[in-house]
Amino acid sequence: MKFEDTHLKIFESIILNQEFNDNDSDEWLQIYNDLKKYLFVSLSEENFSDIALEICKKFFSFDKIITILLNVIHINNINNIFRTLLRALLPQ
Repeated sequence: MKFEDTHLKIFESIILNQEFNDNDSDEWLQIYNDLKKYLFVSLSEENFSDIALEICKKFFSFDKIITILLNVIHINNINNIFRTLLRALLPQ
């Protein structure tokens, strides 16, 4: 589950040259959801990280995507805090 160099460059040329607007938010959100696993894997690869980072920045400049991402981070942190408290309170 990773991009090849050609795939990443195609997405770079398409996504970075597009203007994001609120009328297209659902379509861009779907594209982001379809690509995010590949993008995050690409961020960890030296040859692809710069391009993947630029694509992520473009997606994260879109209010709807960043709002959803921040909500997921918030929910995950609450779950982690809750699990940590339970572990501390309950006998092993």
